[in-house]
Amino acid sequence: MDRLFLKPKEAAELIGVVRTLFHQLVKGGVIPSCRVGKTIRIPVAALKAWAEAQVERPSTAAASRRSDENPFATSPLASPPFFMRRAGITVTL
Repeated sequence: MDRLFLKPKEAAELIGVVRTLFHQLVKGGVIPSCRVGKTIRIPVAALKAWAEAQVERPSTAAASRRSDENPFATSPLASPPFFMRRAGITVTL
C-alpha cells in the first residue's frame, strides 16, 4: 500500500528544496498541508497536484508574456520570505 502522507523533510527532498524553505512554503499556504495530531503532514496527492500546477506550458506562457516583463513576477516565490517582510526589507527587481 502506498503512503498517503509525507513528513515535511521527505516532501522537501522529493521536490528538491531545503527543509527551511519548504517549511516557509507550507506556513505561507503555498504548499498544501494538514495536521495529524501535533505533526505537519503533506498529502502525496496534493503535493503532486501542486507540482503539476507549477509547470508552465511553453506555448501559452510565451504567448502571454511580453518581452520586457519579469518572467518570475507571477511565481509563488516572487514575494520576499516572511522574515524579510517582517524586518521591513524590500526587494525590487
